[in-house]
Amino acid sequence: MVDVEGARWPVDIDPTVTTGWWGMGASTSVYYGTSVAGIGDVNGDGYDDIAVGAPSSSTYAGAVYVYHGSASGPATTYSKLITFTTSYSYFGTALAGAGDVNADGYDDLVVGADEYTSGSTDEGAVLVYHGSASGLPSTYNTKIEANSSYAYLGGAVAGAGDVNGDGYDDIVVGARE
Repeated sequence: MVDVEGARWPVDIDPTVTTGWWGMGASTSVYYGTSVAGIGDVNGDGYDDIAVGAPSSSTYAGAVYVYHGSASGPATTYSKLITFTTSYSYFGTALAGAGDVNADGYDDLVVGADEYTSGSTDEGAVLVYHGSASGLPSTYNTKIEANSSYAYLGGAVAGAGDVNGDGYDDIVVGARE
């Protein structure tokens, strides 16, 4: 479908078809692709990057695959695999580009682990990873826990921009209970 309202006739249409991008998890049954997001430029190379969640990886601890962009698009092999170690956390159920939450010039990543348990059953957690010249770290920079049983914090996450004008981008998170 082509919107030609206000166009000068005759209208020339030159469609361009390109091959789509695809990625693949490291193993089967990890629920690779449960969540996907453009996450901005986490390594400062001028190309936006992609993250894909696999919340059933490693006894449901979860993982996030990060693909760095390039002039020819993202590679089909991941650039970084971020894993979580607490079983049945479902890390990667939700993820999003967070903007630049620490104002260092690199975009950051926010990841939800909505069934994370540490003191409170299925309280959930939200983890923030700061970008850098070398990309995202393997270990989170900030972890927020619900500290309330069955809150399922992190079932939804999003970058919100700088909502209070303090120069730092902000995130929003959901807890379904």
